[in-house]
Amino acid sequence: MPVPIEPITVADRLVKAYKVADEAGLVARLKKKFSKTRIAITGASGIGKTVLFDHLVGKAPNLYYTPPLRSTSVEKANVPHKAMSLVTVPGDLLNPRSSALRDLFVGKDTVEGVIHVVCNGYIPLQYNDTTQSLSDQGVNTLQEYLEYRRRQEVEDFADVLGYIQRSVSAGQGKPKWLLIALAKCDLYANSEDARNHYIADTQSDFVKALNDFKAKVGAGFPISVQPVSTFLEDFQFGETIRPMLGERQRNKVLIEFLRVLEGYAK
Repeated sequence: MPVPIEPITVADRLVKAYKVADEAGLVARLKKKFSKTRIAITGASGIGKTVLFDHLVGKAPNLYYTPPLRSTSVEKANVPHKAMSLVTVPGDLLNPRSSALRDLFVGKDTVEGVIHVVCNGYIPLQYNDTTQSLSDQGVNTLQEYLEYRRRQEVEDFADVLGYIQRSVSAGQGKPKWLLIALAKCDLYANSEDARNHYIADTQSDFVKALNDFKAKVGAGFPISVQPVSTFLEDFQFGETIRPMLGERQRNKVLIEFLRVLEGYAK
């Protein structure tokens, strides 16, 4: 009596086909082709992370867009038609911020790259700011205010660089790059002072922090500084600073920023 042969089901064929494709490396190549590059957006509170996030993921380009209130949680979204997934880190709330930084820079889910946002000190008054509290710290004029905020930027930047450096030193191979976004550049376009602070002046605390980071991770770690402009609005502290760019110029700056970002995310 012949031994009955079990029929080969569609599921069996699929499992066998997957195994063959996996052994040939095809599965890995397909996963890489269709996967999204995870990118963290970091920076101090009020610096413009969420507004940049909204513009990059397509939430902002409409007539009724207004900048959101202070973000208190992690935000995630994909960039339309691009192989990029963005994650923003809350700027000032200790527990959500620390938790998000650990999740993004520790373990197997470490992000591929980092956009760190700064804005030459043009951070609006925060919920806990008062004229008296600022005056008590010697902050009375616009220039004093911008310098005060830039010091906060450096503190935040140094902290984020610490997370990146520890992740890279742990041998995870991630993050792979850092893109420093000079947000709200429409308020200080062509400013030599801003250029010196972020790029050229080796005595700048920001440049010192960056050079110290480079010395620890090595010269092969890609870093660049790129201006970006999103929502055009006046800035006020004792006096009013108006945007120096129009919408068409703003769009060109934003498109160029996205082009640079895409180059890193490939």
